[in-house]
Amino acid sequence: MKIKTWQIISVIFCFILGTSLHFVYELSGENNIIAIFSSVNESTWEHLKLVFFPMLITAIIGFFVVEKKNNNYWFAQMIGIICSMRIYNSIFLYIYRDYWAKL
Repeated sequence: MKIKTWQIISVIFCFILGTSLHFVYELSGENNIIAIFSSVNESTWEHLKLVFFPMLITAIIGFFVVEKKNNNYWFAQMIGIICSMRIYNSIFLYIYRDYWAKL
């Protein structure tokens, strides 16, 4: 499979899994194992887990699915995860929190 196709599938998967992980902790009856991977409250740290774990899963799966032409696969995935977490953090802190603080 080509990288571009895999990345499109990964983005869709990450959106769906990240959104679902927001609610899994409560649905599991507040299971401590589930708390490691999903958000347990509305803090910034807990929301970063919703970005990190789906992207980590797709990076691991993608390593075996994508054609082996890339020497820098893990570096690219690491940079992607870090940038995504930084962008999410910026959006959450500067847009979402400021908006709700004014209401």
